[in-house]
Amino acid sequence: MIYISYKKLEKIFFRIKAIQKSYKQINNVNLKARLFKEYEDLKFNFFEIKSLVKLMDHSTSNKISISKLLNEKCNRCENEIFKNKYLFSA
Repeated sequence: MIYISYKKLEKIFFRIKAIQKSYKQINNVNLKARLFKEYEDLKFNFFEIKSLVKLMDHSTSNKISISKLLNEKCNRCENEIFKNKYLFSA
């Protein structure tokens, strides 16, 4: 379960970063709308995975575990992904 969550997290992270890089360079309104919808769906999926990871993390009493490392990865990804909150404001 941890491995699947990790792979999903990685996929979401790389796709959101790709959308962020290409969004402002695109002039097609329909494509921008599609990217915005995909971005919102990816954010929703990210937060679902993050809540699942937190559940796994809180269920273990070990100070060092794979679930704790995955939780840290989630936090770092969230900081990196969402530091640009105003990507779609223009």
